[in-house]
Amino acid sequence: MRVKKENNLGKRVVKTPELKRKEIAQFAKDNPKLIQEQIAKYFKVHESVVKRACKKYKIKRGHKSRCRIPEEKIKRIIEIYKQNPTVKFSEIRKEVEVSDSVIKRVRKENNLTHLGYKHLIGCNNPNKEKMVKSL
Repeated sequence: MRVKKENNLGKRVVKTPELKRKEIAQFAKDNPKLIQEQIAKYFKVHESVVKRACKKYKIKRGHKSRCRIPEEKIKRIIEIYKQNPTVKFSEIRKEVEVSDSVIKRVRKENNLTHLGYKHLIGCNNPNKEKMVKSL
């Protein structure tokens, strides 16, 4: 690399042709459900090639593509929240058998925030009255 730079022969050698990178980017755009690993296997390249191609051509894949939770479970979580917005994570975990982080992600992706439970939270401090009076 140093010799190349000194002799003005360019930067590192690009191993993946531009045409193939465009093809990878277009394929990734057309198939948003596939994860990068699957796209890389399809084109017989490394995952980083897929990632760089998507970045270069501004294709937003988001974290949904990495989701390996069945669609039925996601729909079930949404359905539970629509039936009872104040349901607890532990109840959903038991029924749907997913982790807390999955539940949080599903809520975030489907705009299920502020579900009417905030009025139930309040202040749990038993010394609340004493704190308010001292102010």
